[in-house]
Amino acid sequence: MADSLVATKLQPPWAHRPAIPRPQLVARLRAGLEGPLTLLCAPAGFGKTSLALQALDGSGAATAWLSLEPDDSEPTRFAHYLLAALARGAPVLAPALDPLLRSSPLDLLATMATLVNLLSARDVPLVLMLEDYHTLDAPAVDKALSWLLAHQPPALRLLITSREDPPLPLARLRARGWLAELRGADLRFSAAEAAALIGHLTGLALSDHQAEELVSRTEGWAAGLQLASLALRESADIDGLIASLRGTHRLIFDYLTDEVLLAQPPAIQQFLLQTSLLDRLCPELCDAVLDDQTDSSRALADLERANLFLVPLDQERRWYRYHALFADLLRARLVATAGDTVAGLHRRAARWHTSAIPTHGKTMLAPAMHHALEGGDYELAADLIEAHVGIALGQGDVALIARWLARLPPALFSRRPLLCLNHAWLLTLIGQHSVAEDRLRDADLARARLPPESLGFAALLAGMFQESDLPGLIAGNVAAISAYLSFTRGEIAATIAQGLAALRQLPTISQPFHAATHLVIGLGALEDDQPMLAEQQLQLAAACGQPGGNPYAGLVALGFLGELLLRQGQLDAAEALLQGSLEAQRDPGGVPFPIAGDLCVRLGLVRYERDDRAGAALLLEQGRRCGELMANGWMVEPAYLALAWLRHGAGDPRAAHTLLNALEVLAPRMGRMVEPRQIDALRARLRLAEGDLAAVRAWLEQEEARQDHLYWPAQIPLALARARALIALGRPAEAVALLGLLLAAAAAAGRVGHQIPLQVVRALALQAAGDQDQADAAFAHALEEGAARGYVRSFLDEGPAVASLLQRMKDAGGRMKPYAAQLLAALLPGESLAVGSDLHPSSFITHPLPEPLTPRELKLLRLLDEGLSNQAIAERLVFTVGTVKFYLSHLYAKLDVRGRTEALARARALGLLA
Repeated sequence: MADSLVATKLQPPWAHRPAIPRPQLVARLRAGLEGPLTLLCAPAGFGKTSLALQALDGSGAATAWLSLEPDDSEPTRFAHYLLAALARGAPVLAPALDPLLRSSPLDLLATMATLVNLLSARDVPLVLMLEDYHTLDAPAVDKALSWLLAHQPPALRLLITSREDPPLPLARLRARGWLAELRGADLRFSAAEAAALIGHLTGLALSDHQAEELVSRTEGWAAGLQLASLALRESADIDGLIASLRGTHRLIFDYLTDEVLLAQPPAIQQFLLQTSLLDRLCPELCDAVLDDQTDSSRALADLERANLFLVPLDQERRWYRYHALFADLLRARLVATAGDTVAGLHRRAARWHTSAIPTHGKTMLAPAMHHALEGGDYELAADLIEAHVGIALGQGDVALIARWLARLPPALFSRRPLLCLNHAWLLTLIGQHSVAEDRLRDADLARARLPPESLGFAALLAGMFQESDLPGLIAGNVAAISAYLSFTRGEIAATIAQGLAALRQLPTISQPFHAATHLVIGLGALEDDQPMLAEQQLQLAAACGQPGGNPYAGLVALGFLGELLLRQGQLDAAEALLQGSLEAQRDPGGVPFPIAGDLCVRLGLVRYERDDRAGAALLLEQGRRCGELMANGWMVEPAYLALAWLRHGAGDPRAAHTLLNALEVLAPRMGRMVEPRQIDALRARLRLAEGDLAAVRAWLEQEEARQDHLYWPAQIPLALARARALIALGRPAEAVALLGLLLAAAAAAGRVGHQIPLQVVRALALQAAGDQDQADAAFAHALEEGAARGYVRSFLDEGPAVASLLQRMKDAGGRMKPYAAQLLAALLPGESLAVGSDLHPSSFITHPLPEPLTPRELKLLRLLDEGLSNQAIAERLVFTVGTVKFYLSHLYAKLDVRGRTEALARARALGLLA
């Protein structure tokens, strides 16, 4: 028997010599080799053998290598190969093993006992490497190896590679700490490793983005990367090839077909193909889709044990998905071999997900819609939208909902007026107002065309409405959407009147539509300077928008309630409302949900006014991303504008102009929610700061040609830009007149938050016009309000021109007023100032910090100095503990410390605490 053994099975395969080092995995594997058993278990092509070679090469351990194949399942054959491998790996054992090698047949268990006795006297470690253990179907071998593990001598270390878990007592070994294991998730290549591998195989230098995209496409699968390298050699378009990489690429398709799919029994192949259209799998879903006697729970467990590119999605091993490239292959073969069954499989999947919505909520809606549309079950898709559009909006992906509606046949809308209304609301949200008006007409026509008994909406079937509610439901929504469209056209009186009419017609049970209608009225009232009506309607919208109602409208209403408080100059109240609302709208990683973008933007503006520029930039960037996902200009425009001004103030004018250019590109997608004039106004302000008066003059001439009065609250930034331009171009008297009118309107409506910046710029205009007394009076008024409310940037953003006004703000003794000194110290750091005695030393911004502390952060320092806990600070400031932690993290970052003790020591060293 010994003479017939194949020598190449007893040595490492040269084809698997590692292309690039993987030191971290090698270290883990070598650490595992200090114990009895190390298992490398992963699907085909994950680099198990290459990693084993790296760990064994240079480890100093003697290695007995045995590559297994199906024929080795015969016990005597396995025993002979095992003895030969050990004799080759440790020649000192050869004389004792040679008689056994020449014996036939061999008793496998007796052979194991002989080996244990022989190796027990050995001091030098010997690694027995069993490659491709999954190829065996040998209970006798499993039993013998299990016995060996139970009686394993200290010098023997087992290393097994397999595509599936071997039938060995792994659980017992794991519990005892005798098992080290690396699996597919551990073996995935990082972007850096992928770039190194591609460079080694092709000589190409991938960019970071290309490497990350390639890893995303292949999920770090080593064989996929190697196959991609072959394709990259043949392609002149690296980006294009990576973007198009799928499991249907011929190289990947052939490998997965031959190495994985066709190696499975027919029943497993059928299960894989028919469940491949599912993005996420669980036993009950698979049972519903297959609609036969298959035991899906057992099938999934078998697939996981076999490592057939099945990825678990939870700790309970209930939900799974297929590796992306493997799923591509399976779906392509399903269409090719049984294309006529695909629609039916999708329809069964859609019905299962639909039935799961009451239990699992929004996570089931998207897959239900996907499968309904793919299966051509458009009636079910329409039912889902009508019954669950609130859930869909709550997920925040408005663009996705728009794509769902776009895939429905036009004929469906002609007999489903409620579907038309849902579509019309969505179109208004993404700025497609003319199309929304068309859908409103379709809704009215559909209602008039159909008899009551044919209005079998999903909402009716679900018990949400009675048939008697339908006329009011449709008429009320038509009025509500018309009100919003009036708002986008600037027809504010019509907005409020149509919105109130809509409330009178909507049935009381229709909370989602009530929320949207209250929101529209609140927006109109906000713009019409009716703060009491605005507050009332926005609060009603927020209440109606609670879970189960219309969460999107509710959160937008909360954002505009924050805007109302900002206009009233109530920074503390605005911050508390927005921060508290935002904390409930973050995922476990702390990232805001898309529908919370309004909250992020408004809170970012509060933080900016307080001079917390780092905190503001973070929130504004989050709001910008949310707005783009939602295709919502209410979020996008203020976020982009504020970020552009921030970048300019940080000394990066190029980035500022790039942001404005990007906003202009986005604007058409946002409909009328993005005002091009606001973009032009900020661009003019940037040009003014850069000294480009020619550009400022050109913009002002274009603006003045419009001959409008800029009295609406939303136009305050535009009016201020005009006033600054008039001052810079030597026309301060005109600026004074313009600002006087705006101040009167702001005062009448109680918009203190607008009065402060208007008074600051008016003071500059009066000073430029030579009326210093009036300038001082206007500035003193702004300073008094600003000091009481914590305003900072409204003063500092006017730049050096405001310094001379600040220096004039002195008390009767000739000393500077405290708040004026604080602001001036930020503008002119290092300048010696004579300040009134009532100013606490911690109010100065004269310390050598990269970014000065805000008034709120200075207050926090004093509370820390009192020894208050986070909870006590929260109660003192009327904040949540989470908000306090948020502020403290920014405070510690500015002071470059790690905690309270260091913060207080640093503050005292800087003179911030008495």
